[in-house]
Amino acid sequence: MRWEQNVQVQDMRNHPPELVRGLETLLMQGTSLTPDPRHPGFFEIQDGTQVYYVHVVPESGKVLFLAAWPHAELAVGCCA
Repeated sequence: MRWEQNVQVQDMRNHPPELVRGLETLLMQGTSLTPDPRHPGFFEIQDGTQVYYVHVVPESGKVLFLAAWPHAELAVGCCA
């Protein structure tokens, strides 16, 4: 998915500004959104290091940034 205009990301949990900018960049450049099968309208977005969890508001296209965590493949190596 790619936003043609400026994407409106609303940070719902006071994440670090670099995470918010990273999410905005992914959305503006185009990225895959993986639907959450249990929650319609909620998605995971992955880049090389992070996974973002968002809700896309259908009426406005606004993206609510709910959570972020390190990509699983990176986390596995940290605790071995």
